[in-house]
Amino acid sequence: MDNLAAYTAVPYEGQVTAQTDPDNLAVVGTLLGLKPVPLSGARVLEIGCADGGNLVPMAGRHPTATFVGLDLTPSLIEMAQAYSDRAGLTNVQWIAADIADPDLDLGPFDYILVHGVWSWVPEAVRTAILRRCADWLSPNGLATISYNVWPGWSLRSPMRGMLAWHANHVEDAKQQIARARQLATWLTDLPKNRRLLGAAMRCELSDVAEMTDWYLFHEHLAKDNHPVWFHEFAALAADNGLAYVGDAEFADMVPVDLPSDVQDGIEALATDRLSYEQYLDFARERAFRRTVLAPSGTDVDYGVNSDRLATLHVGGRLFFPGDWTDDDQRQGVTSWPMGVKPKTPDGLVGLVALNAVHKRMWRRIADAWPSTIAVSDAIDGLGDDQGLRQQLLLAYLQHGVRLFTQPRVSHGVTEKPCARQALRAEAHLGRGWLTTAWHRSLGASDMDRALLRILNGEHTVDTIAADLQRSFVRGTLPMPKDLGDTGLDHVLQWLNTRLSAYANAMLLEHP
Repeated sequence: MDNLAAYTAVPYEGQVTAQTDPDNLAVVGTLLGLKPVPLSGARVLEIGCADGGNLVPMAGRHPTATFVGLDLTPSLIEMAQAYSDRAGLTNVQWIAADIADPDLDLGPFDYILVHGVWSWVPEAVRTAILRRCADWLSPNGLATISYNVWPGWSLRSPMRGMLAWHANHVEDAKQQIARARQLATWLTDLPKNRRLLGAAMRCELSDVAEMTDWYLFHEHLAKDNHPVWFHEFAALAADNGLAYVGDAEFADMVPVDLPSDVQDGIEALATDRLSYEQYLDFARERAFRRTVLAPSGTDVDYGVNSDRLATLHVGGRLFFPGDWTDDDQRQGVTSWPMGVKPKTPDGLVGLVALNAVHKRMWRRIADAWPSTIAVSDAIDGLGDDQGLRQQLLLAYLQHGVRLFTQPRVSHGVTEKPCARQALRAEAHLGRGWLTTAWHRSLGASDMDRALLRILNGEHTVDTIAADLQRSFVRGTLPMPKDLGDTGLDHVLQWLNTRLSAYANAMLLEHP
C-alpha cells in the first residue's frame, strides 16, 4: 500500500504540536542570536498538514500572518478546508500536491513546519523536503523537521518489524491494525524468562494498547520508516543547502537533565556543535528529534546569554508554599510543567527563589497567569536584571515557564462568553482534545465540546444555564458527573466553574 492509499484508508489526525508553533521557532532563533521574522506578517508553510489540526489553530491565533497547508492526500485537504471554513479563516490556503513534484513552487516562507513526515517517506521524498526547505525559506527563515533517530529506535525497530510482518498478511487496513494489536498482546504476555523480549521492549509493546489506530498504522505499520543518526541528518541537510540551528524543544540542547560527570564527558568528547548534539543523543538514548534549520551560511551563536530574553514574554503557572515569605530567605517554588512532565511525585517542576528580589519576580509572573508578562515588566525596577533573566532562562530550560515573542492574553469570562471561533470549529471534530492559546492540547469531554460549540458571544451566562438545565432534565444532554443536581442554581454554579476553567486555558475571547 503506497502512502496516498495508506493515508486515504486511515486518515492521519493533525496533531497539535507545540514545538512547531512559529512563535516557538522565533524564540529558539532569538535565543541563538538570530533575527526571526515577526509573526505579524510572516508566511508559514506546513508540509504534511493532514486535516489541518495543527495549522488551523495557528492561523486563528495569528490573523495577520499567511498560512499554507500542503499534503499529498486530497481527502485530508478537503477535511482541512472544511475545518478552516467553519473557523471563518481567510488567511490559510490548502494545497493537495506531491512535495517531490519538480514544478511545485510555493515560496518564499518565513517558517516551514514538517512534523511526522520525513522519516515516513521514501528517500527521494526526504531529499525533496530538504531541497524545498532550502529553496523556499526566506533569508531569515526557519524550518523545523522531526524524524526518528538512533540509538533510541534500536528497541522500536525490531518491534515495528514484528508487527508489520504479522499485519501485512492481510490487505485491509483495519485488519492490519487488529492483527498488530493481537501480536503485541501475545508478545507482551510471553513468559518473562523468554530472552526475545527484555523489559524495555515489553514496555514498548505494552504501549501499543494505548495508541490510536491512525498512530499505530502510520508509525509502526507504514511501508517507510527510516531512523537515522543525527550526524547523518545534519550532513544531508547541509548537502541540500540548510544549516543546523538547534532543537525546536530548546531545553533538549542543554544537558541540565544529565549528571555533571556526563556533561563533562560530552564536553571532552565533542569537537563542534554537531558532534556535541550527537553525543547528547548517545547519552539520552534519544529516539526522536525536532531539528531547526536555516539557509546555509546562517551564523548561529550558541553562547546563549540571558540578555536575549529582554524582548520576550514569559508565562508559567506557579505555586507557592504555605510558609512563603517576602524576605531574602531562599525558598522553593513549584510550577505546572510547560513541557516534558517531570518524574516527581506531584508531577511539578521545582524552581528556586534565591532572595526577595527573585520572589517579587515570581509573584509578578504568577499574578499574570494565565496571561504572559513581558520579561522586561517581570523584572522592572527590581535590580539585578541579568541575574533575574538568568533565573528565567534556567526555569525555561527546566520546563517551568515558557517564552514567547508575542504576548498570550486571557480575556476572562465576559457577560456573553465567547469561545474562539477556531476552537468552536475544532470542537465539532469530536476529538478528545482542544487547542489552547499556548498551542498545546487540553483534554476535553463530550460535554466540553458541546458547551464550547454554543459559546458564540450571543447568549448570557444565565440564558446558557437555563438552556442547559432544560437539556439535562429532558435527557437531550447527558448530565455531567460533577453536577449532582439539575436545579438551576446548581447548573449555574457548574457552568461558571467550567467557564472559569476555559478562561484559565485561554479558550475564550471577547465577542
